[in-house]
Amino acid sequence: MNSESLPFKPCPGTPNCYITKIDVKGTMTEAKIATKKVLQSMGTKQLKEVQNGYDAVFQVFIFLDDVTIRFTGSEQTPILWIRSASRVGHSDLGVNKRRVNDILSRIKKELA
Repeated sequence: MNSESLPFKPCPGTPNCYITKIDVKGTMTEAKIATKKVLQSMGTKQLKEVQNGYDAVFQVFIFLDDVTIRFTGSEQTPILWIRSASRVGHSDLGVNKRRVNDILSRIKKELA
């Protein structure tokens, strides 16, 4: 993915970080509400609403992973960008990619 188009910092090139984006069904407002509900339901250690998205922290055993979600596009055609990255280590055994896919699946269900 072209790092110039990302609404947050790119992954460092290690397998403990995953980024993707999706076109969201519904409005920007609906997508933001659904995303917050999903993140809260997943037991985030921290959840902070920021301009155009959310910053969340997940804890896996003693490790902390940062999830960054940003919305771009328009009110009628929102795009959701998501980045999940481990704070330490080189490999996460696919945890961040699975988390991103789980979050996106839950958001899609909320907006269905």
